[in-house]
Amino acid sequence: VYVYLTSLLKQKFQLETYPILLQSTCVLLFSAIIIPFLANLGDKFGAKKIMTIGFIAVAIVPYPLLYLADTTNCYIWVLIAQYVITLCKVPIASVNDAFSVMQFSRAARVTGFGFSWGAAAFLFRGITPLCMKISDSKLVASAIYLALCSLISLVSIYFCKEVGGKSKQIEEWMKKNTILLKI
Repeated sequence: VYVYLTSLLKQKFQLETYPILLQSTCVLLFSAIIIPFLANLGDKFGAKKIMTIGFIAVAIVPYPLLYLADTTNCYIWVLIAQYVITLCKVPIASVNDAFSVMQFSRAARVTGFGFSWGAAAFLFRGITPLCMKISDSKLVASAIYLALCSLISLVSIYFCKEVGGKSKQIEEWMKKNTILLKI
């Protein structure tokens, strides 16, 4: 999405490369600032809830924004789209890694990640040609792609268990060391 938005700024609005890259840097900085706050919310309310909110937002919000960015002659819509889409994606990015780790036991974590990564790459990349066929606009196709990926992700996290707390080994180690510290 960001690639299409930056190319739109360059081609349609004839902006120079430097302001476009500066804008992209500001969007990434915005994302980096917000991620810790949403990760903290994930600790308080659960990663699954935060991810669900993010997936719903990504499924709904980008389409109208990208449509406006593509069809209007106002570059401000492109900038607004970049920030709002980032705001929708940050809840997913902030808790995704921690949530993913909790889905697999320690013994099968690498195998589980490897399989899930391959399956996700097959499913999500496989719908890209379909999205391009549905729409003539690359931006609208991107919005359709984001919506489909979010809906698939919503279905998948519905079946995931959110395992909280620490492993037994960590808890035992903490008990031992806490006793040693008290002595």
